[in-house]
Amino acid sequence: MGLQFRKKEPSKPLKASFEFLCLSTIMLAMMNIRIFGTMWTLAMVVIAGTILYLARNEINARILKQPILVLLPGFYVLSAIWSDEPKISFSLGLQTTLEVLVAIGISACLTRSQFLRVLFIATTIVCVGSVIYGQKGESAQGLVLIGFLGSKDAMALFAYLGIMTSIAVLYDPGQKRALKLAVWPVMMIESWIALTVHATAAGIFLALGIFIFLSIHYILARSHAARWFSYFMIVFILLSGVLLSTEAVDIFGSFATQGLGKDATLTGRTVLWDEAFDLIENSPFLGHGYRSFWLGTSPETYRMLAKMGQTDGHGFHFHEQYLETSVDTGAIGLLILIATFFTFISRIWRNVIHNPSSFNAFSMSLVIIYVMRWFFETAFLPFSLDMVLFFALGTAALDPHEQKIKAPAPAKTIKSRSSLIRIQQR
Repeated sequence: MGLQFRKKEPSKPLKASFEFLCLSTIMLAMMNIRIFGTMWTLAMVVIAGTILYLARNEINARILKQPILVLLPGFYVLSAIWSDEPKISFSLGLQTTLEVLVAIGISACLTRSQFLRVLFIATTIVCVGSVIYGQKGESAQGLVLIGFLGSKDAMALFAYLGIMTSIAVLYDPGQKRALKLAVWPVMMIESWIALTVHATAAGIFLALGIFIFLSIHYILARSHAARWFSYFMIVFILLSGVLLSTEAVDIFGSFATQGLGKDATLTGRTVLWDEAFDLIENSPFLGHGYRSFWLGTSPETYRMLAKMGQTDGHGFHFHEQYLETSVDTGAIGLLILIATFFTFISRIWRNVIHNPSSFNAFSMSLVIIYVMRWFFETAFLPFSLDMVLFFALGTAALDPHEQKIKAPAPAKTIKSRSSLIRIQQR
């Protein structure tokens, strides 16, 4: 009888090598240290290439089974065909694709507990390092810590990510006790950063994220009534947003100016959004090409940069992910973005219900916050940690092994002494 071979399925790694864990941690940390120049970027490219080589089999298997993972970055590269600046769209599209492949590789090769551990160590390195580095920047409240991140809002949001990760580690049974003990002093440092940079909006997102995490962990995954109530609230909020859109905009404007202390333009965002709408009207379906506007040489680009007090568009954007996508890749790109969001969120929600865990609760809370935050920020940029985390969590949610996990069957109970005697006799 000849040997029989079965079709090879992507393996679910039980443990990644120590070297891969170190590379993943270094990569996630380096993405948020922005005080160095070209050599730092080159070092990230080398580490990213090493991760891709080590995880190449898993990456190929995931992409073949779930092409949605690379549909958006692939469209960024494709936009070079019609881009106003083809070289820029092609080169930066490739960088963003590299970023997404790294996210897929890290997520595919780490267990859920390993992923949380790696992210916790990376956020700890950046937060503690920022405190030691001590770089400060101007704000309405005076000098505040900006650390390695370069702005108080970025510093606050990263500290809040660290707090969320720390909470997930505390609730994860797969973490060692020593690591959980280390979480407390680290979380105190992150909380100090969050309180001293005076970023109110980021604090609201943190409170909402913690609320979502605890609600999922303790209620939604265990209560059918709570699940149906959450469905009702989602539909209610969406319908209210559509029917009362004008009133909602007025309420938000009043809250932003009076509650958050923002000016009428939301620190210039409304000016950027008006420009974005004009650009979308010029090319509504395919856009102008990935990153072609801010890195281009058109008179409109120079005018907007000068108006916003900028000399270089490399680190600048429209501060609104959905408008940014529409400007770069048009309505088609926006539909791909929405399809990616829907796919990731629906799978994460399914995992939350059928396989409750600290990692899945963390994934759901972080992705929901991302979807909300990206109405005011842009994340899908080369070497962006938020984009890496989004695609890493999406990759984990689409893991075929995750879908196959079922709750253990309830153990059979012995109802009488005679039943026990019969079982012993057998």
